[in-house]
Amino acid sequence: SATGQTAEQPTATAAAEPGSSSSTRRRLRNAQHKQHPQQQQQQQQQVPAPPDRQQSNQQQQLQQSQAAVAARGVGFETRSISSDPDYELPQGKLTETQVLLSHADKLHLDRYGFIVTAAEARARAARTRRTSAQAKQELRHVAKWRGMLGSSREDFMAYAAARPTKLKRRVRKGIPDEFRGLAWQYLSGGRELMQQHPGHYAHLLTSRSDPVDLEIMRDLNRTFPNHVFFHQRQGPGQQSLFHVLRAYSAHDRQVGYVQGMGFVTAILLMYMSEEEAFWTLTALLKGSSLHPPLEGMYQAGMPLLQQCLFQFHELLKQEQPKLGGHLEQEGVVPSMYCTHWFNTIFAYSLPFEQLLRVWDVFLLEGMKVVFRVGVALVLSAQEQLLGAPFERLVEGLNGRKFSLLARHPDALMKAALRIPVSRRLELLQLQYQQQVAAAQEAAAAARGSSGGGSTPEEARYPVVPVAMGPS
Repeated sequence: SATGQTAEQPTATAAAEPGSSSSTRRRLRNAQHKQHPQQQQQQQQQVPAPPDRQQSNQQQQLQQSQAAVAARGVGFETRSISSDPDYELPQGKLTETQVLLSHADKLHLDRYGFIVTAAEARARAARTRRTSAQAKQELRHVAKWRGMLGSSREDFMAYAAARPTKLKRRVRKGIPDEFRGLAWQYLSGGRELMQQHPGHYAHLLTSRSDPVDLEIMRDLNRTFPNHVFFHQRQGPGQQSLFHVLRAYSAHDRQVGYVQGMGFVTAILLMYMSEEEAFWTLTALLKGSSLHPPLEGMYQAGMPLLQQCLFQFHELLKQEQPKLGGHLEQEGVVPSMYCTHWFNTIFAYSLPFEQLLRVWDVFLLEGMKVVFRVGVALVLSAQEQLLGAPFERLVEGLNGRKFSLLARHPDALMKAALRIPVSRRLELLQLQYQQQVAAAQEAAAAARGSSGGGSTPEEARYPVVPVAMGPS
């Protein structure tokens, strides 16, 4: 499967492979020829504009004309596909692929398959540069993982049961990229589910069309459009993403489809086949013998997400009372900046090489690593955040420019993993559940006195137990 670089949208930060610029141009041109075999330029009927807007319209037409010239300069014409509701584009606009083609001389393809600028390529190279001694150490790390994985899932699970501390230490150092897809399936329990249900995924693909299909298709172009596997409209990557999300919506009608699921699924597809990605996603959301369920992130009312936001708010105040108090005083709450940290497991927020390290630990240790990384990122920016007003706080926390992200992934993981959270998260979970229970009792009492039916508050705040596990 293809693999990918910065999980950040719409731009990325990553390094380039030497001489990758010409390779990028060839792959993009080939993708464009496959994507539009019968390109036709459609004419849009012009609506007369008021006199005071004619000049603005002329400027817009000039910009569209220049965009068309740029597209023809690389061998293609613009087109409107407004008749296709899944891929609406205004008349005269370029597709993502055409924009990339018009800048192909300035772009690079990184080792994960992301299309990046030269500056982004240099930044990633600086972050991940290794000495010869470190390169040799990585080779030894790969050899250890090869022996640990064995020849089957049973071999790996036997090793994990016999030596859990050593497994945790090696996972925290990072799973070798060549073994990452297989290890993720083992750690999540997805491979076990796939072996227990042969043919089920293929059956789901034949299920009837569903209204959720249109929702999924509208989000495809928003999911890693700067990755070679997903950038092509209705190309192989987008088709695989659609298949997995549609199959899961048919598999679990209660959850169906929620936008954040697309990013999680796309990460999985970079490392495994459609069926493997489906069962890994299922194991994460429905739970397995190794993981508690995460479906509360996507159910109506998002009860697990509500709980995580409460826990993060309190955890940050405990870890750094001054900063936590300042955020609270300015009215900045976690839902304003870290919702996507939890419901995409940072897939939307981190440079890809750092995201992979977070996911390695997440697949073994669960959601607590999301809390650890989130707190570490905020603490790394506390000097800039302390004293800042509301607007600058929200901008800074959503800006993805935390100082830790400019360093090697090891720096982020060391800073995050030294923060103890397990016991505190358990206590905060209990506190949250008590508050929810009190709110439900009050709502039930109000309903009883009024003689009405169930209240929205009772449906919005169900209690969801989540085991955090040991540190």
